Amino acid sequence: MFIRYQTVRTILIAMVASGATVGLVLCTTADKKPAVPSAPVAVTTTPSQAPQPVSAGSTPTPAPSDPNEARMLEVARVMLEQRATSDKIKDLFRGAGPKVNIYDDDKDGRWDRAKVDWNRDEVDDEKLNVKNGVLERKDEKSGQIKVFGNGAWTVKAP
Repeated sequence: MFIRYQTVRTILIAMVASGATVGLVLCTTADKKPAVPSAPVAVTTTPSQAPQPVSAGSTPTPAPSDPNEARMLEVARVMLEQRATSDKIKDLFRGAGPKVNIYDDDKDGRWDRAKVDWNRDEVDDEKLNVKNGVLERKDEKSGQIKVFGNGAWTVKAP
């Protein structure tokens, strides 16, 4: 079988060019580090034990008795602790429980907002937003706003 020199040369040039492009892309994206704020560290003490550093996002909390609150704690954990790998998570719980869509609007690698449809009737029952690093949850019917902190939701003062 006879292969022409020009064909081999064209194939080699294409391989080198594509390899250089992939290498260039990998080099430029490897240097970029996402701007993720470091989590503050709290120190908790009790009389019977020495101080222990506790990460702000990993404080253990008792499981809530209400399954809806447990779901909202999971949504808060995902929004605050997990990196956004796409611009949207559609149906976080995949058909089990409420429909929760989470969005990264500004594509910075952090989740910005979420919509919760408790009864899957295509009407948003609650909306969550991260504003200045604080996660807020608004009930669309009552207008009540809750803020997530220390592993729990608390009602925001008007």
